[in-house]
Amino acid sequence: MVCLKDGYENYYKGSGVGQQHPSKSMSNLSTFFKKKGVKRVLDFYCGTGRNSIFLAKGGFKIYGFDKSEMAIQMAMTKQERAKTKVKFKLSRLKGELPYKDSFFDAVIAVRALYQAQMTDIEGYVKEIDRIIKTGGYFYIESDQHFTWQRKRFYGQIKTREKGTYRHGSHGDYYHYFTKAELKRLFRNYKPIRFYFKNRRFYILLQKPIRLCRNPLK
Repeated sequence: MVCLKDGYENYYKGSGVGQQHPSKSMSNLSTFFKKKGVKRVLDFYCGTGRNSIFLAKGGFKIYGFDKSEMAIQMAMTKQERAKTKVKFKLSRLKGELPYKDSFFDAVIAVRALYQAQMTDIEGYVKEIDRIIKTGGYFYIESDQHFTWQRKRFYGQIKTREKGTYRHGSHGDYYHYFTKAELKRLFRNYKPIRFYFKNRRFYILLQKPIRLCRNPLK
């Protein structure tokens, strides 16, 4: 395949970027999903498919999208080797997600949801809520080392708004969440797990059958 250049080309060509192996949380998450009868899962900003392919091997029906053409092409190559059937898609995430209402039993977003300004993130959360079934699950995970990023890319990172920075090398935004922001974003979801420490978070939520007010407050 011939891949058009995009802002993440050098990133995905590099080593040690965390795309070689599935997240360590996927094994436990897979077990939990099976116990809860989860079948159809979306990998939000799937990158090169490391988590998508792992879950597909576990018997789940997996969909994945990313805005990087290189990432999607690498994901498709990986799944050919793994002999899985993930439905990967290139999407710039402008407006609605390309999926029907209540289409997924679960959505995962690993090192993904923070790559935008807060107003866009709020829109993503609304779209994720739209495509998750009532009683379905949303898992988000990230390890936000801004101090490391700032040292490595000195002079390339610019402040956009409180907690949001623009990366000069590829022009994308990164938002560094506070615990309060995450609680506000998911105030209508039931927390199954809510771990947040030093900008590292592992959060598993359930879309309630009945709307509950501020369960995370």
